[in-house]
Amino acid sequence: MSKRRRIAELARARRLDCLPPHRGFAEFHGGIYDQHDYVVPWTISAHRVNSPVMIIGQDWNSADNLGGPTNQEQADLGQIPWLPSNINLQARLRHHFGMAFHDTYATDLFVFAKPGRMTARIPFDHLRYCAERYAVPQIEILRPRIAVCLGVSTYNAIRAHLKRPRVKLRDALQEFEPVVIGKTNLVVVPHTGAWGNQIANAGEYWDRAAALL
Repeated sequence: MSKRRRIAELARARRLDCLPPHRGFAEFHGGIYDQHDYVVPWTISAHRVNSPVMIIGQDWNSADNLGGPTNQEQADLGQIPWLPSNINLQARLRHHFGMAFHDTYATDLFVFAKPGRMTARIPFDHLRYCAERYAVPQIEILRPRIAVCLGVSTYNAIRAHLKRPRVKLRDALQEFEPVVIGKTNLVVVPHTGAWGNQIANAGEYWDRAAALL
């Protein structure tokens, strides 16, 4: 079975899944945000199944945000390209990997719309649940050279599923060997949002990831 078909099957499994109090993407505006065979809508803009680079964000959207007026750009692209976090991510990819966002495969760890605003926290057990059912299976299907976690919560959720202890972001640079899933190196970089972009040595994390390509 092809990679695309296996990802589509995983997307169908996600649509049948539920994890209260979170909601499915199809529950908003007649399902306008969930019309593709991807595990999360972010993949619409970055779906190279044979890319050496997978990008794993923490979560795609919140119920308050999706419940507002329909955003056609977000429905069409799976993202809002001009948001600072996306601009910063694109800049990091160009500078450190020599790649555009659309040259990668992008997904999110958490595959539901969390209640509240985009800044709402997600229980760690729920992140781990999605790591086991969706993030790690995507890595195993696509087999990229590196899977880059945006933020330490995403990284730790996958580590927890793999029976690895949690780490602090500042300690991740001191790991002698990356976590490996099959032949994929799992690495962490600071989130490209406002907080992560202020970390003085953020580029070191990206350089470390690039060295594994």
